[in-house]
Amino acid sequence: MEIKNLDLRSKGKSQHHWLLPDSIRCIICGPSACGKTNLMLNLLLKRGYLNYDRLYIYSKTLGQEKYQLLRDWTEAFEQCAKKEVASFHSSADIITADKLNSEERSIMVFDDVMIEKQGPIEKYFCLSRHCHADCFYLTQNYFRIPKQAIRDNANLIILFNQDNKNQRAIHDTFVGGDMLFEEFQEFFSECTREAYGSQSLTSHVRYMMGSTVVVSIVSTSRRN
Repeated sequence: MEIKNLDLRSKGKSQHHWLLPDSIRCIICGPSACGKTNLMLNLLLKRGYLNYDRLYIYSKTLGQEKYQLLRDWTEAFEQCAKKEVASFHSSADIITADKLNSEERSIMVFDDVMIEKQGPIEKYFCLSRHCHADCFYLTQNYFRIPKQAIRDNANLIILFNQDNKNQRAIHDTFVGGDMLFEEFQEFFSECTREAYGSQSLTSHVRYMMGSTVVVSIVSTSRRN
């Protein structure tokens, strides 16, 4: 039987930068103070990377200077746009997907929420494509994230420096059938050798339910 694609949405111009999926379910993982929030703000503020109308930030660490910078930027933008663009919340009051404006493209950022209730976040990683929302989950430990709803539904994973134990687990999860662990360690070291360097495992991707998972590795800090 010939299977036809019955998607009603056209495959026109990409929603985001061509390197990013049209519908993003991203995990950014690395140790404390490695640059996760800094990377997130660069994606949000630099023209041409993320296309969005509405931004929701959920975090227990909204007092960070970087988030104050983002607040200042959005307040200035809102004065020009004459509408609310961004909102900042603790993780306890996550808006449900059905309350989002279906006419707008939303970005949901969940930062430092690993010890909070995961149920509302899990729903976004399962349903966000249907409500025109893109999700970013910033965390220190990849393997403490709920597997079935969040890790298995992620289609973009960005890794900062990891210890040998986590490198081994990440290797086994994503590229164990294609690359020896020693090769993966060498690749990982090469990625993190340069200041803010990055690489993607574009030739070693994992397919889950028809989706490609792209793993990117970035360096932790500036090298002297």
